[in-house]
Amino acid sequence: MQSLKQLIEQAHIIIYGTVESVTDGISSNGTPFTEITVRMNSSVTDNVSMLPKYSFRQFGFINPRKKSGEHSLFAIEPQGLPRWYQGETVIAFLYSPDPKTGFQATVGQEQGKMLVVEGKLQANITMTSLLDNVSMDSTKFTLNDSATFDSRGSLDAEVFMRMIRRFVSKSGVKEGGQGKL
Repeated sequence: MQSLKQLIEQAHIIIYGTVESVTDGISSNGTPFTEITVRMNSSVTDNVSMLPKYSFRQFGFINPRKKSGEHSLFAIEPQGLPRWYQGETVIAFLYSPDPKTGFQATVGQEQGKMLVVEGKLQANITMTSLLDNVSMDSTKFTLNDSATFDSRGSLDAEVFMRMIRRFVSKSGVKEGGQGKL
């Protein structure tokens, strides 16, 4: 389990949006991939925040499949990688694309994909462990932010994104440093 601080520090980009499409295929070097396209609500990373969509690939297929003329199956995405579904709203913490394959994995594997339903992060996120070692100046929260943050139930996704932006600006983590924010 990684803290929010660790997710942020290891992420190349952090995006918030709705999954528009999930497709799979085989790259030119024969590696199976799943391609995810997200219609952007916002991003913490300046160079993608203005894009209407962001697409990335991770290793593996959506479903098992056979290669033409062969009896063996190609496996689906390895255990630990998040599954993506068209129409779901997510906040994703993504590593830099791999220089050889171009694949881009989520930081902390499944933990790097957070599901948002009706504008709220899902309760399966353990906020206490996520917020370990995170020191935020509570005076920078609005009254509404504080009430939502202190509820310990679902957390408003917009408030969460504001928290991340504040943490990034406060900690001095910047885009472009060693491929991280």
